[in-house]
Amino acid sequence: MTFANSAALALAVYVSFLRFAPTTGPTVAGDRKSLTIFKRPVETLCHFAGVVHEFTIWLRRHYFKNSVLFAVVVSTLGLYGASTIGGPEDLHNQVISRLLYYSRFVVWWVGLGILSSVGLGSGMHSGLLYVFPHVYWVCKTAEHCNNLDFENFGDMWWDTSKNAQMFACSPTLGDEGNVSFMSLLFKTMPIFILWGSGTAMGEIPPYAISYAAKAAGEKNADMDEIDDIKNKTDPVSRMQAWMLDFMQYYDFWGIVIMAAWPNAAFDMCGIVCGHLLFSFWKFFGATLIGKGFMKAPMQCVFFTGLFYGRDAFDSILRLVQNLLMNSIDLLQIANNLRHKYDSVGVPEGEGDGETSIFGLLWNGFMVCVIGYFIVTTIEQLAQDRANRLPID
Repeated sequence: MTFANSAALALAVYVSFLRFAPTTGPTVAGDRKSLTIFKRPVETLCHFAGVVHEFTIWLRRHYFKNSVLFAVVVSTLGLYGASTIGGPEDLHNQVISRLLYYSRFVVWWVGLGILSSVGLGSGMHSGLLYVFPHVYWVCKTAEHCNNLDFENFGDMWWDTSKNAQMFACSPTLGDEGNVSFMSLLFKTMPIFILWGSGTAMGEIPPYAISYAAKAAGEKNADMDEIDDIKNKTDPVSRMQAWMLDFMQYYDFWGIVIMAAWPNAAFDMCGIVCGHLLFSFWKFFGATLIGKGFMKAPMQCVFFTGLFYGRDAFDSILRLVQNLLMNSIDLLQIANNLRHKYDSVGVPEGEGDGETSIFGLLWNGFMVCVIGYFIVTTIEQLAQDRANRLPID
């Protein structure tokens, strides 16, 4: 089945579910929790189609004007038409193939970033599973090859056809010499920025749902939960309340600061920004700066230092550990992380048959994990829509 046929089939299924999307909520509160793929699949998918439709209309009215949509459609059709002319050896088809390759690259890493934060509090740990191991293999290959003349962008979409070329030393070692720390950062930084930008995109749904509810004058259960947090006195709730007050007071830069560090409670920031009717570009721009261009580069520096510049990195950790009066054994934590990735084995395609089988099993396992994550996200969004609808 071609991509065009697959897209047409997906659109037809979406329209079918959207047609029967409920317009009233459940009369019993417990009925909302029973909206799951396995218990009530048709109704759950109808509610999810309604969420997608509402979000699309919201984007269409506020940001995607006719000129933008027209330009996107014309560019897509023009690119597809050009790809059908001539053979693969033609220059324009080589350029299109390269554009498609980079598009797959961007979608893969940005998509992993979205998966890590879009789950309304239950995101998939795609950084731990994909991004940080990628840095590890770049660092180990740089140590082995003594240069950076190797391919590291092909490990995406579970594509085993490029594994023979992935993380393999170049036949010509003309640039042989010590690899600098900054060179390694430039080698891995694009992936971190793309992944971090995806995490920023994953924060849009809580903001959009809260914004739509506030604009429509509807009651938002998530804001009631935040109000309850502000009334609690335990340390965690007080910290969360301070974070929300800080972000509200400092506006744009408050959002940037809250997004620039590993903040598991940032979903609440998105909900508050939507409730306060912050503009989309204020919220998303600040979140993108904080997550994509501040937090992600800092993570890149940390993991590159962890896996490559070990002596200097351990000296810094030892200094910080002394400042903390040895209350946290940072060196032991660092060594545990190194041992964890050292025990993974060689990349697929560079070992024996057992490694390849393990790689296939791992890819199958990750497909199941991502599938489960997508199902739970669909169920959460469907349940939220059912909760927002008026009771008949």
